[in-house]
Amino acid sequence: VIQIAFSTTSMSRYGSLVAGSCIDGSIQVWKGKGPYSRPDQVVRDAHTSGSETSSLVFSDDNNTLYSRGGDDSTMKVWDIRNLKVGPLHVWNDLPNFYPETDIFLSPDQRYVGTGTSVRPKQEGSGLLVFYDRATHALVRQIGVSNASVIRAMWHPRLNQLMTGCSDGSARVLYDPQISVRGGMLCMSRAPRKKDPADLSDILQPTIKTPHSLPMYREPLNEKKQRRADRKDPIKSQKPIAPAPGTKGVLGTSWSQELMKKSGMAEKSSWRSQDPREPILR
Repeated sequence: VIQIAFSTTSMSRYGSLVAGSCIDGSIQVWKGKGPYSRPDQVVRDAHTSGSETSSLVFSDDNNTLYSRGGDDSTMKVWDIRNLKVGPLHVWNDLPNFYPETDIFLSPDQRYVGTGTSVRPKQEGSGLLVFYDRATHALVRQIGVSNASVIRAMWHPRLNQLMTGCSDGSARVLYDPQISVRGGMLCMSRAPRKKDPADLSDILQPTIKTPHSLPMYREPLNEKKQRRADRKDPIKSQKPIAPAPGTKGVLGTSWSQELMKKSGMAEKSSWRSQDPREPILR
C-alpha cells in the first residue's frame, strides 16, 4: 500500500494504464484493470523529491508519457514500455511555480507543449512553448501574459488553444484559417451599432420609492408603535425627579421632614430665637 501523497494522476486514452506522481518525486504506473495494491512500474527519482509534479499526459499510442516537474523546472518524456532506462529527453529552463501547470498535446499528436511561470512583481511574461515530439526541438514559443500560464488545453475539434493565467485571465488562441467555432463566433460578429437608448447608461435615472414617504407609510400596530416610541429620545425621556428639601434648600434627614410636618419649617424666625429665653422668664 502506498503511504505517500500523490500530486497528480493521469489515465491513458482507453483506460489501459493509470499513472501517478508522488511528492517524493516518483512516477508509478498501474494497469487499468488492477490490482492497485502495488504499481507495475516505478521510477523513484523522476523529479525532485519534495516538489509537486504538476502534470502527467499519455500519448494516444500508450507508449509515451510526459511529466512536468515543479522545482526542477523541467519537462520529461518517458517510454512506458521500459521506465527504468530513464527519460528519453529532458527539456530544461521551464520555470514552474504552480502545482497545476498543464502539459498538452496537439490534436494530430505532432507537438507537445506547456506553460511557464514568472515571479509576481518581476519582469517577464508567461510563455507557451511548443516542441516537436519526433525531434524534441523547440518549434515556437508565444508570450501570453505578464502572469504565469497555468492551465492549457488544445481542443481537438475547435483547433483552438485555451489558457488560464495566474492573474485570473483566460485567453483563446486560434487560427482564422483552420480553427472553427469557439472563440471565432464572437470575433466574427460586427460591432454593435450605437443606439440613442444607450444614453440611459450615461444619464443615471432617479429611482423613486414612494413608500419611503411618510404619507404612504402604513400605520404601525401597537407593539411596533411602543418599540418605535422607546427609540424616540423625546417620548421616552425620563422625567426630572423633584429635588429634596424645603424651599429650594436641599435636605434629606428625618428631622427636616418632621419639622416640615409640624409647621416649624414654615417659620423663618425660630432659628434666631434663644431656646433658654422662655424658660428664664
